[in-house]
Amino acid sequence: MNLTTSKNISLKFTLYTLGIVFFFGLGVNITFFRQRYGSEMRALQIAPKNIPNMLGNNSMTNENTTQTHFGRRQQFQKPMIDEISYSQEVWDELQDSTSFLVSNIASIEDQDVLFVRVNDTIRISNITRMIDAQRSMIITFFFLLLIFAFLTYILSIFFVKTSLRHVHQLVEYVKNLDINTLHQPVPLSWPENDEIHIIGAALQKTLTTIKEQTDSLKDFVTHASHELKTPLMSLSSVIDVANKTKNYEKSYPSAKKILSDINRLFETLLSLTKWEYHKIQKKSLDIIPLVTSISEEILEKYKDKKISFVSKIPSSYTLKTNQDIFHIILFNLVENAFKYTTDKGNVSVTITEHTISVNNSWPGISPEEGKMIRQKFWKNHSHGQKEGFGLGLYLVKLLVEKHNWSIDMTSDADHWTTFTIYLT
Repeated sequence: MNLTTSKNISLKFTLYTLGIVFFFGLGVNITFFRQRYGSEMRALQIAPKNIPNMLGNNSMTNENTTQTHFGRRQQFQKPMIDEISYSQEVWDELQDSTSFLVSNIASIEDQDVLFVRVNDTIRISNITRMIDAQRSMIITFFFLLLIFAFLTYILSIFFVKTSLRHVHQLVEYVKNLDINTLHQPVPLSWPENDEIHIIGAALQKTLTTIKEQTDSLKDFVTHASHELKTPLMSLSSVIDVANKTKNYEKSYPSAKKILSDINRLFETLLSLTKWEYHKIQKKSLDIIPLVTSISEEILEKYKDKKISFVSKIPSSYTLKTNQDIFHIILFNLVENAFKYTTDKGNVSVTITEHTISVNNSWPGISPEEGKMIRQKFWKNHSHGQKEGFGLGLYLVKLLVEKHNWSIDMTSDADHWTTFTIYLT
């Protein structure tokens, strides 16, 4: 049987409650039965001998009875006690008429009697009225139990649905959820320590992660399709020229460089996609060896430009950062400085207590260009076409802000440009 959660909870609550009430009522009934008939048994054992004859001469009848609405004869006076001489025949007749529950109560004709042997006599008490009253009580109890079960189920349904109304809100939210509605917040209109709030908050966290990954995938596809057009067209042109001239050796370096650029583009896009929507795992790091390594690598790469490089850094400087990410930040800034500086120009890296600065000489950046420089895919063409995809400074700004740092640019359009990272 398929039941909703609310009905299932209500049904279980009703059955458990019904079971408790049933066994409680049964226990009360049994306790009352034992005490009542126990006291009746003791009274029968000490009854006086001058008692009226209830059964006559050893016959199991009594004339002092009348018909009741239960269809049984019942005495309306105080239950009578009879005492007869013990005989095995009478005793066996009484024993054969006993209930399997109580060995000292027998049903003789339509009378319920309690009997006990006292010396050489058998004492008998008519307890028909008491038995009928108990039967009526048991029947009434079962009727009340059914009514109680029905009311309990109805009330529990009401309270469960009231308690689960927030769950219904979550259900409606999930029903309307798809890839285009991930931005809609999960309804969290209950106390923070509430179990449903905890579930909703966990769902919100999961959906936020899914949305970030979805957006990241969309951005990656958009960026890749946008930036791959130029290198792929260049590669196609190189291949066409090689096919026409049959000079494959001459075309090989150009094709290799284009493939290298494509590989670098994918690495940049992957870095951008990875860090744009994810938190950075940071640890304490001495950045000086990394600064030295990056400077030496870029000096070697641009040695033909004969640029003068000055490094104003302490012997040791510890930052809480991620080594891979700090490498991306500093490498982009220093490489841009070398890339855009004219031959025999000047580049410097300076580290103070709270800042990291990268400075390069002419040409500088105009105020108009300064507003555009950290936008995605923007390239500076004012001083001739330069290599790059317009993602470096955008990525630098993103990663700097992920550290809760800030970056600023100052420039004299005719002389120099300085990028400064503020570490506090």
